[in-house]
Amino acid sequence: MELPKISTGRVRAANPYDEETDVDSDEEWPSTANMPLPHLPNFFNGKCFHLHEELSADVRSKLTRYITAFSG
Repeated sequence: MELPKISTGRVRAANPYDEETDVDSDEEWPSTANMPLPHLPNFFNGKCFHLHEELSADVRSKLTRYITAFSG
């Protein structure tokens, strides 16, 4: 004999990890090609930098970009 199920009145919350997260939309993002670049401060104006030769190419490239961006 099977016992009847008793309802407690509580609603079980959905697991957020089971929810669909992909955005299925044909709507495209607006183009940013004609937007002006933000003004960057000139922290390094008039400064001279020496990058050590043992730095990896990736780190050297990033540092060069940062120094150039901030007027170095």
